[in-house]
Amino acid sequence: MKGLIEFIKSRSFWISMILFGILLGVGFFTLVNYLRNYTFLNQTILVEDFRGYHQSELNGIFEESSFRYEIVDSLYDANEKGGVVLSQIPEVGREVKQNRKVYLTINASSAPKIKVPDLRDRSKRQAIAILETYGLQLGNFRYVPNICVDCVLDLERDSLVLEPGTMIEKGSFVNLILGGGESSELIPIPLLIDRDWNEASRILKINGLNPVVIHEEYDSEENSMNARIYNQIPAFDSLGMVHLGSEVKIFFTSDYNKIPKISVDTIPADTSAQ
Repeated sequence: MKGLIEFIKSRSFWISMILFGILLGVGFFTLVNYLRNYTFLNQTILVEDFRGYHQSELNGIFEESSFRYEIVDSLYDANEKGGVVLSQIPEVGREVKQNRKVYLTINASSAPKIKVPDLRDRSKRQAIAILETYGLQLGNFRYVPNICVDCVLDLERDSLVLEPGTMIEKGSFVNLILGGGESSELIPIPLLIDRDWNEASRILKINGLNPVVIHEEYDSEENSMNARIYNQIPAFDSLGMVHLGSEVKIFFTSDYNKIPKISVDTIPADTSAQ
């Protein structure tokens, strides 16, 4: 025991300890730097934008980038080409390590198919709401003599009746065949002048009429969004009446100077409230 204490106090012991500490520090410093370089601890890059590229282009694009990719999902967007990238994770501009995998969602090449809902005996309003939940678009109304006014008798597409359960593409336009009563019902002609497409379409369809665009005047897509109606056939008349299911021809322009001014005194209460 006495010999051990004397050895600890000796010069050679402390020299050995100092050398061991230096070696330990150098080793730790070397290991940390090695791991830092190996894992790119301090090296991050910004995620590129891969949206809009077609699936067939991805291999070539990612070979020249610092990322890897995996297609994890597909959705359908009718406004995009089939096979193009719709979204990505991580998002564009995120800071990530090199060789990070990017997860892509692409646009399906065709619309998914869904079953036609059974809308028979539903009211017109109920049918419109159900079509929206199914991802189907409302086309026109067609009225036929029937004791049930505004009840759905059938759905049709391309003049063919669609039986409930028929598989059709999501986003398809379908027409509603509605009961028009035992006699031909007449309704007032609504005022559409100075309204945009969404307003006019809603008013006509709620009243059981079908819009038909005859003429459009605008020189850009942006102007088309702001176009309004400057003419309609049949023309608005406070006493005018048309049959249920009739077509109303509408004319659009982005030149507001062409839109006639109509006195509010000539508008019946039920039309102005629409």
